[in-house]
Amino acid sequence: MWLDRLSQFLRKITGGDLWAKPTGGAQRLPLIPWQWDGPKRGVLYIPESFADRPGTLLHEIFHTFEARFEIQPIHGFRSEVRSAFPDWKGSGEWDFYSHHLGRVSSSVGLSNFIFAGRDGYAVTAALFAANREAAALAGPGIRRAFGLSEEARRNHPAFASDATNEALYARALGLNPSCLPALRGLGMLRLGAKDPLAAKALFERAWALDPGSADTAYWMGVTEANRRDTETAALWFRRALALEPGDRRPAEYLGRLRRE
Repeated sequence: MWLDRLSQFLRKITGGDLWAKPTGGAQRLPLIPWQWDGPKRGVLYIPESFADRPGTLLHEIFHTFEARFEIQPIHGFRSEVRSAFPDWKGSGEWDFYSHHLGRVSSSVGLSNFIFAGRDGYAVTAALFAANREAAALAGPGIRRAFGLSEEARRNHPAFASDATNEALYARALGLNPSCLPALRGLGMLRLGAKDPLAAKALFERAWALDPGSADTAYWMGVTEANRRDTETAALWFRRALALEPGDRRPAEYLGRLRRE
């Protein structure tokens, strides 16, 4: 699919928004609003007023570089976090960039500064069509369904009962039966209620529409671990790590499985 040939997207913010700030990094691309985000790609937001400042552009591009090669924490050249990079002996922002560019170039090669194919997740025409059909069936209710799911997600677990959140997810799925955050959220509630089979069915529905979700893969792993299928659980946790290497949850769960 055409998306697999593209690794980086540059978005230039035009107009007179005085509060617009340049940012860089990576995110999953919202291919079908309120329904489905596609694979992760590098993204830059450069307001028009910053477009002629090469230092700003380099700074934001490096945030995308950090996201691709998992260089954390960000702004490592600052004194409060530079201890995280003991192999860097220089000083200053530009020297910090030079150090990491050289390190990556000599180890894996700058030609690997691409996101496409990194996590084994490719958008197929069938996957795109399935989500487009789901969005079309939901119609105008699709945005409201997403909003209800977000309300439940913000509630959980401190500010509302499971019954309250379950009602919100049920309303969301009534508006859009393929609402991904509602399927995941309701699956988590079912898991908390000691019903891993019901949870698995919900997570499987979400995964069929969004096999790029590290969160769904993680919860599939938790579900299988609850069902005592540690081998399948480990496969799901490794899949979650492939999609989101910076997420500590699946790595920690894998460690627990090895110790058990």
